[in-house]
Amino acid sequence: MILISWGFGVSVYIILIFMPTYLHKFIGVPLENALYTHTIALVVMMLIIPMLGFISDRTGQRFMMILGMGGFVVFTFPLFMLFFYNIFIAVLTAMFLFIILEGMLQASIPALLAQMIPKNIRYSGLSISYNVSLALFGGTAPLIGTWLIKITGNIWMPAFYLIAATSISFITLLFMKKIKNLSKSLSVSSLYKLMLGHGFIEDYHYGPV
Repeated sequence: MILISWGFGVSVYIILIFMPTYLHKFIGVPLENALYTHTIALVVMMLIIPMLGFISDRTGQRFMMILGMGGFVVFTFPLFMLFFYNIFIAVLTAMFLFIILEGMLQASIPALLAQMIPKNIRYSGLSISYNVSLALFGGTAPLIGTWLIKITGNIWMPAFYLIAATSISFITLLFMKKIKNLSKSLSVSSLYKLMLGHGFIEDYHYGPV
């Protein structure tokens, strides 16, 4: 679980937190362009996560995570190359594609990690392991990226670190034993039925779930 959260945490903090500062300070992208593209990308991710979550219920969360992590491994370097064109449309295109990859992870990892932990310790086990690993690997990613730039003088280092972290998670997912009935036990539809059964929501019969 820690190795899976490593790549996820680094991708979250590099793409969603550190990127506007990196674009402006190290590449020279105008601050307004860095912030505009970042905001647009966040809105897009908000819109696509439910759709990607729905798809992951059908394909399996592990498969979606493999696609997302593999996408980071393969496409991080060419997408960073787009940043260096320092043109609004190039930066926006790179951010948009990064957000699709990040959306795959965001839509899949909650159900995947929850299924990996026995039910009797799921709350404490998931909250401790996930948040500690996210803080250690994700929270320090901007610091590590900046430190690597400082000691090497190479502004590509955040990209290399992102590739390294997601490669570790990608390999871990490939060799992880497939979790049976994952999509059935923790899907959007099962969550709806669970909330309906406990009275958290009401069924207005808009259509089948």
